[in-house]
Amino acid sequence: MAACLVTQAAEAGEAMSLPPATEEGLAAFANKLRDDGDYYRAITEYRRLLYHFPRTARAETVRFEIARCYARAERWKEAKAEYAKLAGDLAGKESGRRALYEQADLLFAAGEFQSAAAAYDEFASDYGQDPRADTAGWRRAWSFLLAHELRRAEAAFAAIGPASPHAAAARELAAECRRLARRSTKSPLLAGVLAVVPGLGHVYDGRYVDGLTAFLVNGALGWGAASGFEAGAAAAGAVLGVVGVNFYAGSILGAVNWSHRVNRSRAQEQIDALRRKYGL
Repeated sequence: MAACLVTQAAEAGEAMSLPPATEEGLAAFANKLRDDGDYYRAITEYRRLLYHFPRTARAETVRFEIARCYARAERWKEAKAEYAKLAGDLAGKESGRRALYEQADLLFAAGEFQSAAAAYDEFASDYGQDPRADTAGWRRAWSFLLAHELRRAEAAFAAIGPASPHAAAARELAAECRRLARRSTKSPLLAGVLAVVPGLGHVYDGRYVDGLTAFLVNGALGWGAASGFEAGAAAAGAVLGVVGVNFYAGSILGAVNWSHRVNRSRAQEQIDALRRKYGL
């Protein structure tokens, strides 16, 4: 008797753990998982629904939910693949337009700004009369700016027409892009040329301690290599010479790379300030 009760309880528990068997039940269960933030399980249930009910009228909606769940879970690669299939399968329909636009938003959220700009441009070009085309142009310009493509960002902001609700802000941002492009920057080429004299490129970059270190270490390695050869210790001189050449080359590359890094960091600070100002 006890064994029978245990078996029945186990079967009941197993039944309760199974997903609903009807289309409506599966959809409600998947939506509940999505709303609870359990995106991976929600995707599984949405796919189960499509498998068991391939002709459902919910098919497009369910496919969009799968793509959105991947996006919310920050599984960008999978989300891009789902949106790409949706845009291709639904081309020429409103849902196809929506897939293309959401794909562009996904790329923007993922920080793939150049790809986002291309997707927004495709949407605005193909669907210029769509109400979302103006916002696509606005976000395309921002994509260029966030990708540090300042000249293209300036042109994109300038191309936003006077009838757009973003017109005033776009004019201001076009001017900001122009100012950023003309800002004073460190020259990586000059840093590299100066670094031929050990440490001088670092000093140009404002890294005075690193410059002094580079000067002393390069000098010590050069002196050690020369002394080794003079004393007849060719092996030691060769080792120190190889180390010295590599350190010297590294010092030059370091000065060049630091100039690039400083320029990008300073530009990013100003771009972040613009992003806060315009609430993007």
